Amino acid sequence: MVEGARLESVYTSKGYRGFESRPLRMKFFAYILISESHGTFYYGSTADIEKRLAEHNKGRVRYTKGRRPWELHYVEEFASRSEAYQREMFFKTIEGRQWLKSQGIL
Repeated sequence: MVEGARLESVYTSKGYRGFESRPLRMKFFAYILISESHGTFYYGSTADIEKRLAEHNKGRVRYTKGRRPWELHYVEEFASRSEAYQREMFFKTIEGRQWLKSQGIL
C-alpha cells in the first residue's frame, strides 16, 4: 500500500470487486496564534498545523520570531488550501476581526 493512502471496499454495479488503494484527503487549516510574551495575535494557514507551530516557536518565521513563544489559540479545518487561505484573509479584515470578537475568540 502506498504511504498516504488507505484501502477502501469497492462495489460496482456488477457487485463487490475487493479493495483498492485510495489517496487520503489532505486537510488544511486556518489558524490563530497568540504570543505568550506580548499577547498579540498571528493569523495563518497551513497543511501541517503542528509543524507550522514548531516553526513559529523556533524563530523560523520573521514576523513571529521576536514575539515567542506562541500558542495555538484557534484553528479551523478545510478540505482545500484555497479555502484555508481565504479564511486566513477573512480573519485579517475588519469584518473578520469583528466576527472573531463576536464569537469570543479574540
